Amino acid sequence: MKKLYQKTFEQALAQTYAPPEQVEAQRSALASRCSKPKSEVTAMTAKPRRPIRILITAAVVAAALTAGALAASGVLSRIPLLTGGQIEVSYGTGEDGSSYGRISKSTGEESCPVEIRDGVVWFTTETGEELDGDRIMAVCAAHMKKQGKLRGGAFVATVLSNMGLHAYAEKNGMRIECSNVGDRYVLEMMLQKGYILGGEQSGHVIFLEYASTGDGELTALQFMSILKTSGKKCSEIAAEVVPWPQVMINVKVPNDKKSTLQELPEVKASIGQAASELGENGRILVRPSGTEALVRVMVEGKDSEQVDTLAKRVAKVIESVV
Repeated sequence: MKKLYQKTFEQALAQTYAPPEQVEAQRSALASRCSKPKSEVTAMTAKPRRPIRILITAAVVAAALTAGALAASGVLSRIPLLTGGQIEVSYGTGEDGSSYGRISKSTGEESCPVEIRDGVVWFTTETGEELDGDRIMAVCAAHMKKQGKLRGGAFVATVLSNMGLHAYAEKNGMRIECSNVGDRYVLEMMLQKGYILGGEQSGHVIFLEYASTGDGELTALQFMSILKTSGKKCSEIAAEVVPWPQVMINVKVPNDKKSTLQELPEVKASIGQAASELGENGRILVRPSGTEALVRVMVEGKDSEQVDTLAKRVAKVIESVV
C-alpha cells in the first residue's frame, strides 16, 4: 500500500505541474489566438507552487486509496461523523468503462452527494435533483459578485448553456459571454475579456484565480463553501436558477457532410420554421460535433412539449437527407 501511495502521489504531482516546455507552448498558442502579449498571458496563468496544495494532494490520495481499498473489500461503506449523520463512500464504473468515486454526507433525512468524474463535479440535492454545470456556475457567479470578486460583473458560458442561466444572470445584474463548446474556447474567451469565471453545462468550471482548466475538486469546494456560508439547503440555493426545458438529439452524419448540412434547403427550412415557432420563448441550435460523426440538434424553450416536438422534427429531416 505504501508503494501505491508513493506512485499515485508522484503521478498527481506530475499532473499538477506540467513540463515547462509544455506550459510555454500553451501560453504562446493562447497569446496568438487571443491577440494578447505573451507576458500578459503568462501573468494571468502563472501560479506559484503552493506547499499547501502538495499537502492536500497527498492527503486526498492517501484518503482515497485507503477508503477505496476498504470499500472494495467490503470493510467500509459508511463513515460515522462525530457531528451526527454519516459519510457514505461508494465506487462504480460508468457506461464508458471509467471508474468513479462518490462521497456523500447525510444528516438525518438530508444529504447532498458529490461525485467527481474526469474533472467534472456532479451535485445531487437532498430531494434527488441533479445539478448541472450551468446551475453550479450561476450560484458561484452570484456569490462572487456579492463579494466584489466577479471581474467585469460577467462570466463565460458556452453556446449550449441553458437560457435559464441567461435569465438568472440578467436578473442578478450579471452578463454572460458565450464561447464555443470546450474548455479551450472557454479559457480563450476568459483571457480575451479579462474574466475569472467560466464553464460548461457539462460541469467543467474554470476559476482562473486558482487554475486555468476545469477542476472538479476545486468546483466542489467552492460550491460547498457557498452552501455553508448561505446556511441554505442544496435544493434551496439551486432553486434560484430555473432551467428552461432543453432537448438534445444526436444525429449520425458522415464527417464529410457535417459542415455543409445546414446549407441544404430542406434542413435550412426546417430550422427556420422551428425558430419561427419558438419566437422569443426559445431557440434552436444545430451544430456539428467537433469529435464525432454527429450533428447535434438542441432546442430549448418554456414549453417542454413544443421543445421535444421541434427537436424530433428537425432531427428527422436531417436523417432523411443524409
